[in-house]
Amino acid sequence: MSRRRPRTPQLPPGSGGSGPPAEDALPVASGRSGNARPSPSAADAFRPAIVALALTLLVAASFGGVAGLGFIEEYDDYQYVTRNQAVAAGLSWAGLRWALTSVGYAFNWHPLTWLSHMADVSLFGLDPRGHHLVSLALHGLNALLLLQVLRRVTGVLWPSALVAALFAVHPLRVESVAWIAERKDVLSAFFWLVATGAYVRYARRPSVARYAAVVLLFALGLLAKPMLVTLPLTLVLLDVWPLNRLRPAPGARRAGPAPGGPGVLVEKVPLLLLSGASAALTVVAQNRGGALGTDYPAPLRAQNALLSLARYLGKTLWPQDLAVVYPFPWRGIPAWQWAAAAVMVLAVTAAAVRWRRRCPAVLWGWLWFLVTLAPVIGLLQAGDQAMADRYTYIPHVGLLVMAVWGLRELARGRPRGRVVLAALAAAALAALPVLTQRQVRIWRDGVTLFTHARAVTPGNWIAEINLGMYYMNRGEKTKAVEHFRETIRARPDHVRGHFNLGVALYESGSLEEAAGQYRQALALDPHFGEAHCNLGVVLLMRGRTEEAVLHFREALRANPRDEVAAGNLEQALRGRAPR
Repeated sequence: MSRRRPRTPQLPPGSGGSGPPAEDALPVASGRSGNARPSPSAADAFRPAIVALALTLLVAASFGGVAGLGFIEEYDDYQYVTRNQAVAAGLSWAGLRWALTSVGYAFNWHPLTWLSHMADVSLFGLDPRGHHLVSLALHGLNALLLLQVLRRVTGVLWPSALVAALFAVHPLRVESVAWIAERKDVLSAFFWLVATGAYVRYARRPSVARYAAVVLLFALGLLAKPMLVTLPLTLVLLDVWPLNRLRPAPGARRAGPAPGGPGVLVEKVPLLLLSGASAALTVVAQNRGGALGTDYPAPLRAQNALLSLARYLGKTLWPQDLAVVYPFPWRGIPAWQWAAAAVMVLAVTAAAVRWRRRCPAVLWGWLWFLVTLAPVIGLLQAGDQAMADRYTYIPHVGLLVMAVWGLRELARGRPRGRVVLAALAAAALAALPVLTQRQVRIWRDGVTLFTHARAVTPGNWIAEINLGMYYMNRGEKTKAVEHFRETIRARPDHVRGHFNLGVALYESGSLEEAAGQYRQALALDPHFGEAHCNLGVVLLMRGRTEEAVLHFREALRANPRDEVAAGNLEQALRGRAPR
C-alpha cells in the first residue's frame, strides 16, 4: 500500500490576485482549502506597477484642479500660513522652536504639520499653487501606500487596487486635499500607512529594529495630527484579520513567528502609552485654544454621533451636498432621526458579526471605521461642527474594504455576479472622479465655498458668519451686515455673530445699533473682553465716559494683555473732568 504524501499548506480560494503574492505578502486564513497556483508570468510581474501607474493618473485627473485654487483666508488658512508670522518666515531654528512650543495655537499641537507648512513657504513663498500641489502629492502617495499595504497584507491585487482607487478619488477626500489648512490630514495619513506597512513587516519577521521603526513612524504621525491615537487598535484588528496572529485557523499559516494572543496585545502597550500622551496633550491644547467645551449636553452629543455615523455612510454611497462645515444641531435632533440611525448602526453591526466567518473582512472593515472615527465623532465636542468630510480620510478605508471584500464574496462562484461587480466598479470609477472635479472647483475661494455650504445646508450659521468675514475683509460692509444678520437669525445665541454684526454696523456708521449688538453679545457672555472694549469705544464717542471706563476695565479683567483696551482706558481717563 503506497503512502500518501502530506498536502502543502495553500492559500484559500480567492485570496490571491492574478499571480502569487509579493515577497512580504501574508496569506489570508479563511479555514478553506485552495488550489495550487500557476507559476507567475511576465505579465503578473508587471501588473502591480501598471496598476500603480493607473492609480497615479486617476488621482491626477481627479484633483488636477487644485493647482488653480487659492488660500481660504476666512477659514483657518490665515492661521496656518498667510498671517502666521512663524510659518510665513519659512524654515528656521526660531520656527522649529515655535512649532514645538505652540501648544493651543489653532487648537492643536502638531509640530510636524507646522514644519511642513514652513517648508512650503521656503520653497514656494505664499504662492498657493505650490502648497496645493504638495498636498496633492501626499494624497497620491497615500493612495499608492494603501494599495501596497493592502496587497501585502492580504495577498490580493485587484480588490486592493479597487479599494485604493475608490479611496483616492472619492469626493469626501476633497476637503483634506484642497484645503491647505488640512495638510495635517494627508501628512498624518502618510505616516499612518507607512507605520502600518512597517508593522506588517514586523509581524512577518519580528525584530527589535522593525518594532522600533513602527514606534518611530507612529510618533511622527502623532506629531502631524493626534487623530492617529487609534492606530494601535487598528493593528490589533490586523492581528485578527488578515495576519491571524491571535488564533490562527487550523492549517493556516500565521504571520511570522510573533507571539500568540497575550504577547500580541502586550507589544501594543508602548504604542498605547504614546496614544495616551498625545490625547492628553490634545485636550490641553484644545482647552487653551478654547475649542473644547460642553456647550451641548451629553445626550445631544451622543444622538449627533449616531446620526453622523448614518450620514457618513450615506455620503459614502451618495456623495452629494458636501459642505465645508455642517453645523451642530443645537436646537435638538428629532427622536425618529437618531433612533433610525441607531437601528441602522445596530443592523450593520449584526450583519457584520453574522458574516465574520464567511467574510471576516466585513466585520474588520466596520470595526476599523468605528474605531478610527471615534476620536472625532463628537462625544467630546470640539467646535460647532456636527461632522466633517475630512474626518473620513482614514476611517473610509474600513468602509471600502468592507464593501469590496463583501461584494467579492457575494460574487464568488457566480459568473453573473462577477460581471455585475465589475460593472459596479467601472461605474464608480467613472462617476467619482467627475464628482470630485466638481467638488474641487467649489474650493476656489471663500465666497464660493461658503455660498455652496449655505445652499446645501440651510440655516448654516457658520457659513453665514464666514461669508460676513469674507465681505468685511474686502470692505463690502453692506453685504457683511446682511450675512451677520443671517447668522444671528439662524443662531440667536451666537455670541460672535452679535459681536461681528456690531463691528460691521460700527464700520457702517450705525453706532447705536452697534452698541446694541455688543450688549447682546455681553448678555450671552459677560466676560467677552472684545465686546466690552468695543462697547466702551462707542460710549466714549457718545460722551458717556464713566460707562466707557467701566467697560474698558472689564475688558482688561478678561484679558490683562489687551493693549487696545489699555490704550482706550488711558484715553478715557485723560478725558475725564477733574473732580
